[in-house]
This record gives sequence, structure tokens and C-alpha cells, in this order.
Amino acid sequence: MYKITLCIIWLAPINILAQNLVPNPGFELFYDCPTGLRQLNKTKKWYAGNTGTPEYFRTDCKYSNGDSFSGRGYVGLILFGGYPDVIEYIGVELRDTLIKNHIYCGTFHIRAADSYQYIDQIGMFLSENKEYVEMFAAMYKSPQILSNYSEPIVPELGWIKVSKEFVAQGNERFLTIGNFLEPDRHVKSINEFSTGGSLGWNSYYLLDDVSVVEIKTDQTCKDVNRQENYSANKPSLDTITMANTFYFDSDKFELDKSEFERLVKWKIELRDLDVFQSTVIGGTDSNASNDYNYLLSVRRSDYILSILGNVLGDKNIEVENNGELKPLADNSIEKGKQLNRCVQLSIQGFERKKR
Repeated sequence: MYKITLCIIWLAPINILAQNLVPNPGFELFYDCPTGLRQLNKTKKWYAGNTGTPEYFRTDCKYSNGDSFSGRGYVGLILFGGYPDVIEYIGVELRDTLIKNHIYCGTFHIRAADSYQYIDQIGMFLSENKEYVEMFAAMYKSPQILSNYSEPIVPELGWIKVSKEFVAQGNERFLTIGNFLEPDRHVKSINEFSTGGSLGWNSYYLLDDVSVVEIKTDQTCKDVNRQENYSANKPSLDTITMANTFYFDSDKFELDKSEFERLVKWKIELRDLDVFQSTVIGGTDSNASNDYNYLLSVRRSDYILSILGNVLGDKNIEVENNGELKPLADNSIEKGKQLNRCVQLSIQGFERKKR
């Protein structure tokens, strides 16, 4: 009997030759659900850039602030205020040091929350050393990536992508995102109908999906193969896909002993995922009528789902039963028929938080 080995795929926003140097880029890895303000420390790897207290949000927890750009996690921070020093930053240490004179594409996604006022320029600054201010104060830097909007970034724009190529000076290891410009350098707008803060107080922005990717000298950020689907249900940069196929004997809808044991072992591995999407595809050989084979594929899919049980949850399970109509191999030979008597599964989820 032919079997396909389990594979685990980390979904990336770029091609296989380019690695995102930002760890936990979509804020999906976390220690515990946020329950209120000032809880950035509940997501992994990221830290505040001063004594400000950015927020961590998750759409699957009770504390959130609208939709994320992708996945479930994102953060929020004050980027402008009635007082010049009331600005927050978030930072992270990159997976590797940037190489001098190499070209990189830096990207982040930003959305304005309901605020009293809005600004136009939000940036990403890369540095050799960790940037941290021992007070609630602004950092005036020259960021490598800066949103180049001539108008303020307002909630009506939704999630926007800020992306730009830059040449590394060499040895940059830390990334900081925030407002790096003096107050009078911003184009600002006032929201007189805001319910997000008191008069003259703050501009609050949400942040998701951050990346720093090395590109070739003849490439631009447009060549980075990113998903441009702005749906909140789009897989994030931290999504894991676990795929497997289980094979049945002829005219059977239950697995034999060896395949059953393999399914149970895989079920245990799936418990490490917080599953949000499952795809199940049932198939058969062509040894009977179309109607019979369709019902047999239904029974096989139902059987697999009954074994996996609550590991998959009860939402976003897509089942496709094809009978003999979409064979994986040639149904005119026995080896092909063996490969077609199967149920294919693709499970997407996030690494379950570790207590």
C-alpha cells in the first residue's frame, strides 16, 4: 500500500528563497489571551520601545479592537498626542543581522483606530542596537521605511500596506516601529466626532504582519510574493498547515490497523494546533458505479472526521466528496486505484500557546 509522509508547511508571504527575518511577524504566538490595556508582554518576542504601554489584541479572545489584517493577533499603540512625548513604540530583535550593501524589503500593515486626530507618516527603523528610551518620550530618527501618504491615515482607509526597499548599512539587528518625526512635520487631521479619546489626546493605530526580506538587486518590493487578500480570515505569516492522506482497502470505509494507528498518532500531533480551517477530500477507485462510489467517499470522510473529533473544532470544516470523479492517479491500473482509495486532509492553525 502506498502512503504519503506527513508534511508540515510554514506559510510564508514570500518565495522559498526569501526568509522573513522578523520573528512572530503576525503576533500569533502568545502566552495568554489579553484581557485589557498594557499587555504587549502577552505576545512573544516583541517589546515596548519606551515606558509606553502598547496593547496586544486577539480576535479569538475577549479583548480586541476590530478585525486583524490577517490571522488573529495584532497590536495597538499611540503614535501622536496632545503632548509631544506621549508616543509609543514596539520593537523586536531580528532572526539575523542585515548584510552591508544588501537590499531588503521592509513591510508592515497599519490601520487607524477611532481617535481624535490622525497623522500621515509612520515608520520602521532598523538599527544595530536595541532602541529603548527610559521614559515616555519620542524617538526622532530617520526610518528606512516611512508611509508616504500626503494625507493622514484615517480609519476609512482600513488596513494599508507600507512597504519599501532599502540598502542595509550593515549589522542592523533590531527593528522598531512608530512615529519618528517631529510634530510639525506631520500632516494632521482632527476627528471632531471621535469617541476614542479626550480632546487633543491621541492618535491610536493598529499594527499587523511585519516583514524584512532580502531581495535581489534587480527586484523591488513588488516582486516579493505577498498575499494581497485583506480578509481577516486570510492565513497569517505564522500559520502552520499540516497535510496528510489516509488510504483504505477496496470497498472499505474504515481504515486497517496500520492506517488507523497512523491516524491516531497524527491526531495527537494536531493537538498542538489551534485549528481554524480544515479541508477533507474523500475519493475512491472506479470499481463500482458513480453513485455508489460517491456514497463510499462520504462514508470515508465521515469516518475520518469521527476519529479526529473535537481536535478540528466545529467551524470552518470544508468537506469535498468526489467518489471516482477526481482521481489522484490512473484508475485503470491497480497501483493507481490504491492511491485513489483515500481521504486527503489539510489542517491550518496556529501553534497552541504554551502555559
